Amino acid sequence: MGKCHEELEQLLAEMRPLNFTYSKQLSAYIVKHQLGYKYPNISGIVKMEEEGREWYFHGGFPTDIYQIICRELNLDNQGTTAKPIKFTPFKTVYSTNEEP
Repeated sequence: MGKCHEELEQLLAEMRPLNFTYSKQLSAYIVKHQLGYKYPNISGIVKMEEEGREWYFHGGFPTDIYQIICRELNLDNQGTTAKPIKFTPFKTVYSTNEEP
């Protein structure tokens, strides 16, 4: 089992009892509790884009992992039309000490 798969299984087990409704609640929890150190390969910073505007979203996931998490935890995204452009895992952020 790869590190990403192990981290995903751990994250799902840890987050299920918290009963979040929206994915942004999960992301905020990850950032607040510094869980990027616990899940450095699957959580990180996502560069987002919506209507020509770009920003960095901390506590995000790569698209494939995000879809699994939302499905498994029954999370909604609040109907945003923002799209992920780039994912940088916290592992990379911590090792270079720089944001993307």
